[in-house]
Amino acid sequence: MYISRLAFVLAALSTASCIDKDVDNTEFYEKYARGFDNRTTVAVNIASEVAGEYYAVYFGNPYDGESLVKQPALTGFTPVSTTLDVPKDVERLYVVAQGEMKSYEVGNLSISAAARPGPQTRAADVNPVSARVMTAVNSIYFPEKTNNVRGDDLFKCTDLVIDRTPSSGDFDEAEIWLTFLGDGGCRQSQLFGKLWFYTYPSSKQDGLTLGDCTFYGVKDGEVVAIPYSEVRAQRSWVFYTREEFSSNIASYKRYKLGVFPKGLNLGFVYIGNSTVSNGGFRFTTPRLNERVQDYTLTYQDDKKTFRIVDRHLANGYICHVTEGDFQGNILGMENRVVTESAKYDGDYNDILCMIESNPRTIAPGEEVEIGNSGNKDPEEIACKTSVGLYLFEDNYPYRGDFDFNDAVV
Repeated sequence: MYISRLAFVLAALSTASCIDKDVDNTEFYEKYARGFDNRTTVAVNIASEVAGEYYAVYFGNPYDGESLVKQPALTGFTPVSTTLDVPKDVERLYVVAQGEMKSYEVGNLSISAAARPGPQTRAADVNPVSARVMTAVNSIYFPEKTNNVRGDDLFKCTDLVIDRTPSSGDFDEAEIWLTFLGDGGCRQSQLFGKLWFYTYPSSKQDGLTLGDCTFYGVKDGEVVAIPYSEVRAQRSWVFYTREEFSSNIASYKRYKLGVFPKGLNLGFVYIGNSTVSNGGFRFTTPRLNERVQDYTLTYQDDKKTFRIVDRHLANGYICHVTEGDFQGNILGMENRVVTESAKYDGDYNDILCMIESNPRTIAPGEEVEIGNSGNKDPEEIACKTSVGLYLFEDNYPYRGDFDFNDAVV
């Protein structure tokens, strides 16, 4: 026992000698201190044509197919001037704004205000859309972020109701126009969708069947009534996003849908090429979508849950919007259903359209809070996050055993 104690004391003295030597070794200390500097601070300056444009900066490609699957490191509204600590293993920064995604090498990030390209002419009617309206669409109502619609709003029907409003006065019929705006960046993953519309008696909304609906599409450049079999066969669509973008018409193609009498509702049906295999037709009218028997939806952004029991859910929403001189409605459709947990991101911007009407005040049957529509103050939801691992060595800055598992955060 005496020998063992003596050996222990000698070993302790030897260790203390090494520690004293390391304390004075400035070169050793500085070398390993630099090795622990595992983040690079970059400046971020983003401007836009109209202030209040939503943006998000990611440390990697945030998409899996068409679905957003990552949370941003930096979010907010333009103009922005800040810094961001970027982990050293990050090679590129990905910026999502205006329904588009661009990537940049890691470094100071400066994005200037650039005007959106104007519409290009072609045989179809072309409708100018102001930058202010597009900023509202992409930043307030249907931003490119997860879970724009939550909770009980998922059950509401926002189909357009052709009826008088408090400010419209009386009328017998209404003219409706539809303008294609974009697809929330779906084409970045080579995913495209087709859109039709339908009308039905307002009184039948809650018990609606396909037989109660009159469907419409485009044939020979004209909007006409079509049998539902044409929709099922994916023919005679009003808009096919692939056509719009491949023809170099990024947005603003417009059709006059028609003149419709009071007492009708107007809804939309959408199918994406990523949803064909599972029956994929998505309706704005909840009653026309399959009933969800019992499912717990987990929101991607904050992991909170919402249980759905024996309910029909909408797969598209219409918002009444007033921005500057514009008053009308904005349609956003989702190509996934909530039960597709691996793919559903709930952004409802897989096709975006503007609906204009005469009278202008025609509005959806129900109102829902979509995107940031309940919070238009850019300063209130700007945020910056940093995610990573910190590994601690309990003897640092001394030599220790360099396992760096003495504390992991």
